[in-house]
Amino acid sequence: MTLHMVELWLNGRELIELARALKLPLHAVDDGYLVHCAIAEALGDTSPSVFSVESAREKQTRVLGYSEAPIESLAEIARGFASPLAYRIVDWERSRSKPMPEIFPSGIRFDFDMRVCPVVRLGSAKAGHKKGAEVDAFLSRCWDVPPDEPIERADVYREWLRKRFGNEQGVELRSLRMDGFKLLRMIRRDHGTSRTSKAIHRPSVTLTGDLEVVDGGRFLSTLAHGIGRHRAFGFGMIKIRRSG
Repeated sequence: MTLHMVELWLNGRELIELARALKLPLHAVDDGYLVHCAIAEALGDTSPSVFSVESAREKQTRVLGYSEAPIESLAEIARGFASPLAYRIVDWERSRSKPMPEIFPSGIRFDFDMRVCPVVRLGSAKAGHKKGAEVDAFLSRCWDVPPDEPIERADVYREWLRKRFGNEQGVELRSLRMDGFKLLRMIRRDHGTSRTSKAIHRPSVTLTGDLEVVDGGRFLSTLAHGIGRHRAFGFGMIKIRRSG
């Protein structure tokens, strides 16, 4: 697998224009969904597999992501197939990319941080939610233990990530901590003809720590695909740097 980290700069005025064209509720749409719509319109199936909104400002939004193609190829794809509006959303002169290593040697350690949406599917109906409903992992745990049993939100989220960082991910977690939490109001559209928008609330959690690579090929695939739900909307990207 060939993987590139891409840095995209999105123009704020065109983002707003796109939101209006898609009839998104500007007062409520979250940055992750708006960026998802923008890069999907510009790049289609070649959009970065996972991304992270690093900063969202009135004039420009900075986005990091992982892509199988370098920025030059992405620009050519957008130039050939995107609408004029979608093409203008990306500041191609300022955007850039770098190739990721083709091989990560076993035993190498990295510090990492990631923004995740730690949710689970209910195996049975609980607390007014139907079987199969997607709920906050912390709430799900609270419903499963006696009311007087203390539960730490950070402990639940760390356990959630450890389960998803199994052997198949090619890494071993060495340390893990929660550095941020908020309940995020998100806008999602159904796939019907009218593309009706609805608001949902999901946990947005920043987790940091350090990891050790045990299988370089699997780890590269993990970087490419990310971790957890809502990866197409700004969650699940693993950002790494060499351990000090």
